[in-house]
Amino acid sequence: MKHRGTLSLALLALVAGCVSTPGHRHGGADYCAEYRATMASKSVEEQRKAAEAHIVKMHDSADAAHVERHMKMMEQRCGKPTS
Repeated sequence: MKHRGTLSLALLALVAGCVSTPGHRHGGADYCAEYRATMASKSVEEQRKAAEAHIVKMHDSADAAHVERHMKMMEQRCGKPTS
C-alpha cells in the first residue's frame, strides 16, 4: 500500500505542477475551446503528437505515459474533440 500512496502523491504533484504553471490553465473556457479547435478532425495519432508537442513546450520533455495522462485529463475537463 505504501507504494500506491507514493504513486498517488507523485501523480498529484504532477497535476498540481501542470495546473500551477503560469499561463497554463487546463480546463478554462478559452483553453477548452482552443483544445477542441486544435484537436478537431485529427486522427488519434495526430492528437497524441499535438499533446506531446504541448507537453514538451510546457515541461521540456514528455514520455508516452505523460501524454496519455494529459489526453485523459483534457477529455475529462473539456470533453472529446470533435472528429
